[in-house]
Amino acid sequence: MMVVTQLTDDERTEWDAYVQSSAHGLPLHLSGWQDILQATYGYETRFLLARDETADGPSEIVGVLPLFLVRSRLTGNRAATMPGGICAEDAGAAATLAAEAEQVATRNGLARIHVQDTRDRWLDNYQTVNGHVGWIVDVTGTEEERSKRLHRNIRRQIRKAGDNGLRVVVDRAGVLIDDFYQVLSQFTHQAGTPVFPRCFLENVVRYLSKNFNIVVVYLG
Repeated sequence: MMVVTQLTDDERTEWDAYVQSSAHGLPLHLSGWQDILQATYGYETRFLLARDETADGPSEIVGVLPLFLVRSRLTGNRAATMPGGICAEDAGAAATLAAEAEQVATRNGLARIHVQDTRDRWLDNYQTVNGHVGWIVDVTGTEEERSKRLHRNIRRQIRKAGDNGLRVVVDRAGVLIDDFYQVLSQFTHQAGTPVFPRCFLENVVRYLSKNFNIVVVYLG
């Protein structure tokens, strides 16, 4: 029997361990996003987890669905998943989670559900909209092997960047948020895209302290 419940604080470690071990897990499925969404945007959240209770012994997590509720006069009231959608072991677990998400939406008077997932076609009865594009890159092997997989024009640009004195700094402590956000804000403004608030980055650093990288390129 499949049972779906809402995540409790006592289950966070088990939730994250499942996400990190699952072939379908992404960093965007981690439980820390519940805190980030609440602290940054004030969203109500319903982080759902499915357990298989048919086997003997303790029940095991077989799927998770991080869900947040958006109430907007501009875009309408909806329930939405994090990008990455459902993390589940099979279609049965995914369908059970989706059915519970539909119940959540109904109980909260929400008109629709957005399952943001471009990898797994769990739900055939949902309307599909292709609004974003993603890439999957093989990063196994040595640095030289990875470099050879890049298009020659990309390799040329990398060499040119080094010759022009550009240097890359990877920050895993959150000390470069100011520099990062300054460039990001300028870029999104030029592109005509709204930028998320600075506190979003601060909350990522706070609640995902071991699961982020900030990469900044400097000249000189």
